[in-house]
Amino acid sequence: MKKIIFLTALVALAACQKENVVPEIEPVPEPERETQAETTATPIVFDLSADYSDGGPATKAVKTGWEDGDVIYVFFEGVPSPRHLQMRYDGSAWTNVEMNAANVEVGALGLQEGDTGTMRAVHLPFATSSTTIFNGSSTHYAFHCTGEEDESYYLTATLTFVVKNGKVSGAFNMTIPEVFVQFWIEDASAGTSSSRLWLSTGAISSTQFWGVTENLDINQDKGPYGYPMAGNPYKGGWLFSGILDPDYLDEYGNNYYFVLRDMFQGNTLSRKNLFVSGKTISNHNAIVLPAKSSTRWLEVGPDKTVELVKDGVSYGEWHTCNYEASAPEDYGTEHDYSTATSLGYIVPSVDQWLNLIKDPVTNEPTLNHASIRFKESVWGLVIWGDSGFIFLPEGPYWTSLPGTSIRVGHSGIGHELCGLSDILMVRALKSPTTPTFNPFHDEISF
Repeated sequence: MKKIIFLTALVALAACQKENVVPEIEPVPEPERETQAETTATPIVFDLSADYSDGGPATKAVKTGWEDGDVIYVFFEGVPSPRHLQMRYDGSAWTNVEMNAANVEVGALGLQEGDTGTMRAVHLPFATSSTTIFNGSSTHYAFHCTGEEDESYYLTATLTFVVKNGKVSGAFNMTIPEVFVQFWIEDASAGTSSSRLWLSTGAISSTQFWGVTENLDINQDKGPYGYPMAGNPYKGGWLFSGILDPDYLDEYGNNYYFVLRDMFQGNTLSRKNLFVSGKTISNHNAIVLPAKSSTRWLEVGPDKTVELVKDGVSYGEWHTCNYEASAPEDYGTEHDYSTATSLGYIVPSVDQWLNLIKDPVTNEPTLNHASIRFKESVWGLVIWGDSGFIFLPEGPYWTSLPGTSIRVGHSGIGHELCGLSDILMVRALKSPTTPTFNPFHDEISF
């Protein structure tokens, strides 16, 4: 607002004097110049809101609406890092707060009348009050999280903004990027302590949100397929998010081997595995897996065993790990067949291996089996029945099973590897298959 001050010059006129008298003229003061217009800075008013119509069915595996305390981070084209806007939801409405003030007169963002550009909104569903934005570079907005709250899916949207009449308005249509898949596992203890669960499957890559680039693109880290996804407590369970391998279905079919553990990698205090066949994971799925307490999760470890049963027939009780291996995907130690039989374990014979795969009389399939990727650089075979399953990692040493393309080795069975050897890793039976002959035929005594 211009404040203009007008000054009146007073001129004193001398009265007429006699001739030859020079009238005295009172000096006229110099008129004062107009003062320059003074500008009063007016902070920009932000009227921004966010919609989320991406919730899908009301399952616990997806976010179905805004919750009290949710925060959306908004970044503006041309506004340097780390200055940004935070939209905070109080349960009924959004408040907009400028962060990392640069100029208190014109607002933290420094926007002025007529400015225009693009703005990017990001919501991290598990962000906390400790989540901060810092200057990753001169233009890169970097996120700092104290835990794994950035190892999850995110919601995002972009809008064009214009500063008009001192105001920025708009409504973001927030969506989850199509590549994300979510998993939810019920667990009453989720969030009650500092412990955390991790979930992995060879079809999914873990991911971590790093920040927003100078071009307002998302900067995230994508891990190898099969590496663990961090669990975040959510509604009485754990929510995991990752990115689906688009080629997995073509290469391995709809067979998925899940690992649930209490540590990212290495030896764990608790580890359970789950095998699912006949279901297809697609982009943007929200999948509810069996509860942590469900018996569908198989406890695995050097001292754990599982019985393979199909159509009421037992195919033996098998160790879940190779001899001297700490996990099902580990190879264990090498032995030739003769020394392996002296280790104190029941080492499966070729006939016992064959009996898992096909009927030795009719050559009809018995138990199901499929090749899968456990994680990048680790493959193997899963054998399963109506109940029970075992995972057999591939390794460098194999012995061909007669009449099949299957090779005995490392964990017992592999495939698609060349070379024969009598060196193998031992996957032992706890109790042998009974009967050892074709279980689908009636026993006849003579």
